[in-house]
Amino acid sequence: MRRRRFTAGEVIFREGDASDEAFLLRAGRVEIVKNSPHGPFRLALLGEGEVLGEMGLLEERPRSATAIVLEDTVADAVNAAEFERMLTREPETSLGILRVLFERLRAVNTRLSEAPVAGPPLA
Repeated sequence: MRRRRFTAGEVIFREGDASDEAFLLRAGRVEIVKNSPHGPFRLALLGEGEVLGEMGLLEERPRSATAIVLEDTVADAVNAAEFERMLTREPETSLGILRVLFERLRAVNTRLSEAPVAGPPLA
């Protein structure tokens, strides 16, 4: 892992960028923003102890959102190879990152299940 420092207003990554590392926030706040046909909207507001960019550790697809620094931020950056090593050498840290993925998936599933249905109910 590499310690990285970002200043308020800085963009850590943009939607569509190559996704090659994740960040474990040690201090500061970061806003995650997604573009939509109706304009940008906030997906998350993250702070100390949280993870961003984690999907890039498990898949080689472009960034799905933009990360904007709201206040000076310190983060530890980890790439896919480092994460694979962490799985065996630092299981608690690795499990923390995986928990973030599962929590976000669960939240999306909940939001989708509570959204109005646009057709007849499933039998």
